[in-house]
Amino acid sequence: MAKNKSDKDSSLGCLGTVVLVAILAVVIGGCHACGNSNDSSDSAPKTHLTKKQKAKKAEKKALKKAQLKNEKLHLKQLKSALAKLPAKSKNAITSAKLDKSNMYVTITLNDDALEGNDVQVRKIVKETWEIGVGTVRKYSPYPDADISGDDPAVYVEDGAGNELGRSTALGDFKWEG
Repeated sequence: MAKNKSDKDSSLGCLGTVVLVAILAVVIGGCHACGNSNDSSDSAPKTHLTKKQKAKKAEKKALKKAQLKNEKLHLKQLKSALAKLPAKSKNAITSAKLDKSNMYVTITLNDDALEGNDVQVRKIVKETWEIGVGTVRKYSPYPDADISGDDPAVYVEDGAGNELGRSTALGDFKWEG
C-alpha cells in the first residue's frame, strides 16, 4: 500500500505543479493585458498631448519668425539712426555708417572738431565712441545671420581715415590716437 500512496502523491505533485504554472501564466498574462489596455480613455489624453505639442511647436515657430522680423527692423533702424548722426552733431561727425558685412560701425569726425590738445581730443573721441555705442545698443538685438556676435564694434576715425579710438573685445573704449 505504501507503494500506491507514493505513486499517487507523485502524480498529484506533478499535476499540482502544472496547475500552479497555468494559474501563474493566466495571472501574469492578465496583468500584462491590463497595462497595455487600448481603452478610449487611455488614447484620448495621448492625442490631446500631441495636439498641445503641435500647438506649442507652431507657437515657437511663429515667435521665432516675429523675433527675426523685429531684429531685421532693428538693423534697418540702426542704419537710419547712424545716417542722422552728422546732422544731430552739427557736422562734428561727418559720417557714421555700418560696414557692408555689418561687423562694425565707423564714425568719422570733422577735422575741426579734433583741434585742441591730446586730453581734449581724447575726450571728444571717447564721447563720440559713446554716442556710437549708445546708438548700437539702442536698437539691439540684431539678426545673427547679419551680425556675428552681440553688437557691432564702434570705430572712431579722423577725416583721413586714421583710427582714433575703438571698441575692445570686452566692449570697452581703447584710445588709438
